[in-house]
Formats: sequence, C-alpha cells, structure tokens
Amino acid sequence: AQSHVHQVFVLSEGYYDFFGEGGQLIPVTLGSYDPEAGTYQTVATIIGPRFGSDVLVHEGSVYVAADDRILRFDADTYAQTGMAMVQGVRKLAVHGSELLLTKGELGGLDSSFEARDTETLELLWSLTPQDGLNFSAEDVVVVGDNAYLAVNNAFDWSNVVGKVGVVDLLSHSYTSEIDLGANGTNPEKLFVVDGMLHTFNNKD
Repeated sequence: AQSHVHQVFVLSEGYYDFFGEGGQLIPVTLGSYDPEAGTYQTVATIIGPRFGSDVLVHEGSVYVAADDRILRFDADTYAQTGMAMVQGVRKLAVHGSELLLTKGELGGLDSSFEARDTETLELLWSLTPQDGLNFSAEDVVVVGDNAYLAVNNAFDWSNVVGKVGVVDLLSHSYTSEIDLGANGTNPEKLFVVDGMLHTFNNKD
C-alpha cells in the first residue's frame, strides 16, 4: 500500500466590487491541485456568493463556506451533493456528525454559531446572544468535545473585540470566554499546537 496526497483543494475567494457598482467581477471557484503532476484545475464555479471564506474536506466530501451558503461536493467526482442557505457563514469544522460553522455580517444576525448535519446540512442547534455569544465569530477549532471560537465582531470595524469563546459541544452551551486584551483584538485564525491554543489577530 502507498500513501500520498493526490489532490489539494483550493478555494478562490473571487472578487466582488464592494466600493463601486461593478458587482461580481470574478466568481468564487473551487479548484483541485495535483501535487504529483503539478497541475491545477477549477472543479466548481459558484455563482451567487460575493466571496468564499472556507473549505473543509471530511470523509469524501468537500464543504465550502461562501458568504450566504454552504455547499457540499463529492471529493472524487466534484459533483455538488448538497447546499444550504446560511447568511454570513464564515468558517467550518466537524465534530462527529455535526458540521460546525461561525457566522459574521455587518448589521447583525440571529446567531453567530450553528451546528448542522454533515449529510443533510439541516440546522441542529445554534447559539444566540441570549446564550451568551454576543458578537460574531470568525474561526473555529475543535479540541475533544469543545469548540473554540475566534470572537471578533467582524465587519464592525470601529467596535472589534478580542475574545476566544468556548462551546461545550455535548451540552450545546456557551460556557466561557477568554479576553485577549488590548493586543488581541480582531482574532481571525486559531491554531492548536502541542496542546496550546494560538490566535492570529488582525489589528490593521
């Protein structure tokens, strides 16, 4: 038996003219890179979303987060196998049979974190401001039965925050927050290395 990487999925954000009236100048695309052959191909062009924000491979499926929807593709045939409209979807993670996602959008959302079925993409549960998650979130990582969220109040540039939220995935509850302080505003990416959680913060 041989083990090698036969493809790497790449999500191209696309380009939407937010500051003019040009609309969608370049669409969101999903591509596959073959590292052995050194070749790249576009396997899906996604029409509708203004931008793409995350791609995740899990058990033969490719999940894409793109602005206002989640899409699922077959990792071998590239056929689209599912879609759910989710306004403000940003980042993805998997816990068991649940697809976890963060949400962020200027103007407010009914929730900033959701869990959906990996097969049907149907909503299973969510966290609202009433549950303690008062700001939108960006990245999400899973460690054991906890999810850690990069809570940044994204897009509300003058009021960004810097917190790491902790979600108990078994009780479906928002259990605590870690305040990152003045130098930890706007966390965008989370990494777990040797049991330590690291945040990447965009203070620009």
